[in-house]
Amino acid sequence: MLWDGEMNRSDLVDFFGISPQQASADIQHYKERAPDNITYDRNGKCYIRSEAFSPILVSDRAEAYTDALLGLGTTTGHDGSNWIGSPPPYAVLPSPHRRISPAILRTVVQAICRGDMVEVDYQSMNRPAPTTRWLSPHALGYDGLRWHVRAYSHQHEMFRDYVVARIVKTGDRKASSIDPAADEAWHKTITVRIAPHEQLTDAQKTAIAWEYGMRDGVAEITVRASMVFYLLRMLRLDEDAERRSPKAQQIVLLNPEDMPRGSF
Repeated sequence: MLWDGEMNRSDLVDFFGISPQQASADIQHYKERAPDNITYDRNGKCYIRSEAFSPILVSDRAEAYTDALLGLGTTTGHDGSNWIGSPPPYAVLPSPHRRISPAILRTVVQAICRGDMVEVDYQSMNRPAPTTRWLSPHALGYDGLRWHVRAYSHQHEMFRDYVVARIVKTGDRKASSIDPAADEAWHKTITVRIAPHEQLTDAQKTAIAWEYGMRDGVAEITVRASMVFYLLRMLRLDEDAERRSPKAQQIVLLNPEDMPRGSF
């Protein structure tokens, strides 16, 4: 009703798999809870959204609807929890499926939960073949495309990110003496401040500011320091940003001096 603007009893019957009698009862219950939300159109033989409509069951944020559409376009929207009855034609850009071994993921998760260190064979892109190393994992992170494990590398003597899918084998486990609280980059947050590109027209700047939910021409995104690199890459605020045209770049980073070393 919120987005489609109308419904009838058969819509509820088909969507929820209930009887016509139950659908009628549900509509009556809804009318009792929100008497000003819907009116009956005798010509169209359906209930239509009134001018005074105010949602009581779902959010009226646009993101709620587009997220539901996104769910329908992936595997997450077919578990019965999606409330869009008659979606418009839409398409969701597919992304390559990044495979993760369930057995390896279980080992990593158990090591995190139990405070263990684990021996892994890891395929780094800086090495021609997998190498064996000991990691003390303490968290998982998602960069929009891949899952990483945040772990202390006993080889490098520092906390680093490791792509879970590139752990090709796990071995022994034992108790770790590494305190996750020592991972400052994980626990520290950075505020990334962005604004419309200064060479855009005023109308273009207004459009970009609206799109990103900016206030006074600035949007602030708070992220863990260890994940700033991924955020800047996703926003295309990388080392090539200054070489792109204003129309292609669209936004700029206002506080590059606050970014951790190695973010670009």
